[in-house]
Order: sequence, then structure tokens, then C-alpha cells
Amino acid sequence: MLFHESKIKRKVKFILFQLFNLVENNNNADPRTNGEFKLQEFLVGFWANQKLKNIIIFDVGAHIGDWSWNLLNVLKSKGLDFEIHLFEPQKSCFGMLQERFQQFTSVFVNAFGISDKEGEQIIYKDYNSSSLASLYRRKTAGINFNEQEIIYLQRLDNYIRKKSIEKIHLIKIDTEGHDIKVLLSLGEFLNNDFVDFIQFEYGGANIDSRTFLLDFFSLLEEKGFSIAKILRKGLELRRWEPYMENFQYSNYVAISNKILNVIMR
Repeated sequence: MLFHESKIKRKVKFILFQLFNLVENNNNADPRTNGEFKLQEFLVGFWANQKLKNIIIFDVGAHIGDWSWNLLNVLKSKGLDFEIHLFEPQKSCFGMLQERFQQFTSVFVNAFGISDKEGEQIIYKDYNSSSLASLYRRKTAGINFNEQEIIYLQRLDNYIRKKSIEKIHLIKIDTEGHDIKVLLSLGEFLNNDFVDFIQFEYGGANIDSRTFLLDFFSLLEEKGFSIAKILRKGLELRRWEPYMENFQYSNYVAISNKILNVIMR
């Protein structure tokens, strides 16, 4: 028998799905309320307690620098020494980053994106300086990505060697579906000795890039990390389950198991 779905059924499913997203902290892109800035405060407190001398942070997909600006101020409030390396391929955003961070000698702004393969590529966007700009011409966002810009991509392992970086304490990745390729660009440096924390995004852009949350869990757990979801009030350690493959916007953090043992003491 063939019939149309009833309006009542659609309404019930919509309400339940909205409740699910609320409980799971999905589809909230405001770092002030979705737990991202709270995570920054937690990490800076942890580094201060550990008496670390020089905190190295990578911000991949820095856009106009709001995430790094907030973290910089939290680090300064604790009197910690730090270096922040920002990577942003959009020319207009790069200009804004240069102006915003020009007074800080410990902030390094790079006018290229990150991927597992180096070279030129097209980035698609709905407008100049868009926060949704992506290496994939997205079909799931309900927005026309009609603007294009040719950008340059580099690998993180080559950058790390060039800069003689010996440790990364935190990597934040926000590349609209390209996050897994950023991780792969670390090469041999993707291990739980070299990197302590990795924040990454998951959501609708992963449909366009054909990557799954399971891909992140498989890669990172094999490299000695545990995965936690960023919730409004803190982190919740997770094991991958099929229901999590829902392509709703959310943020996760991979924690080196060596660091996790210290935190959980």
C-alpha cells in the first residue's frame, strides 16, 4: 500500500529531531554559547597548571580570526607565552587578519590553506570573505556558491619542518568539509606525542566532501587519541555509534591519550 506521510507524523518527527539536536548541542555555531570558548578557558587553565613555557597553537581556516583573538586574550590573562599560527587562503580575510594581529610578534598569519596535496585549487563561496567558503561546491547548505577564488594549499608537515616546530599543543580546524585532509597533511606528525589536542568540525559540509564522522574516529583513535564532543558545559568522551552520523553541525576535540591520563588523574 502506498500513501503520503501525514502532517502530524512530520510534525512529531520535526519536534523530536529538534529536541535531539538541542540535547546533542548541534547546529549552534556561536562559540560563546556552544562550548568552544569554554574549552579554550579549560585548556589555558590546564596549561597554566602544568606550567608550560611556550604554547603552540595552529588555527587552520582562521577566517577573520575571532576564535584566535579570544584564545589570545585568555592566554594573555594567564600570563602564558604562546605562538599562534593562522592559516587562511581567502585574500580578503588574510588582509583582515594581518591588520587585526599586526601588533603581536607571536602571531603568524599565513595566506594559504592546508590540504594533503599542495598546489593551486579553487575555493567556492557565496560572497567575498564568507565563513562558509569551501573547496567543495556545496549543494547541502541551501546557498548559491557562485563566487570562486584560486588559492594555494600547503601540507602541515612541510610547514612544521620549515618552522622547526617541536610540539603543537592545540590545532583548531574549520575548513568546511576538508578537515580530514588537513589531518592527513600532518603526515608523521599526526601522533599523540607531537599533538595534544585537535578540535575539528562535523556537519553538512561532510556530505559534500563525502567524509564521515567514522573516518575521524578511525584515523585519530589509531594514532592514540580519544574523541570528545564539545557540549555547552564541557566535553563528553564518545565512542562512535551509527546515530552520530547525522551530518548536523557540531564540534569535537581529539585528546592525546597521554594528556587524557593526566587530566583524568
